[in-house]
Amino acid sequence: MYNYPTYLLFSEGIIILLYAANYFQKTFKEGVVVNLLNVSGFWISFGLIMYFASNTLLFLFGEFVTQLSNASFSLIWTVHGIITILLYISYAIALRCKQE
Repeated sequence: MYNYPTYLLFSEGIIILLYAANYFQKTFKEGVVVNLLNVSGFWISFGLIMYFASNTLLFLFGEFVTQLSNASFSLIWTVHGIITILLYISYAIALRCKQE
């Protein structure tokens, strides 16, 4: 309960990356010309791929990161925070692109 679930977060990241990649593969195999910038699924999958591709290794090596110097530790988690903000921005764009 008091431990950071590193392997669980790593597994979650891999599964979500596979689902998001499956969305892109299915979209590109359809062969229909669509402006993806106006499709909410694109923005959600883009945000998930961006977030989990950059943070999956951070989740796996979380114990190693805690042993780094304070400056390195702060820098790594600052980058993580910025990527999280970009994920939420992509969610907001996806809500704006919601089709009726």
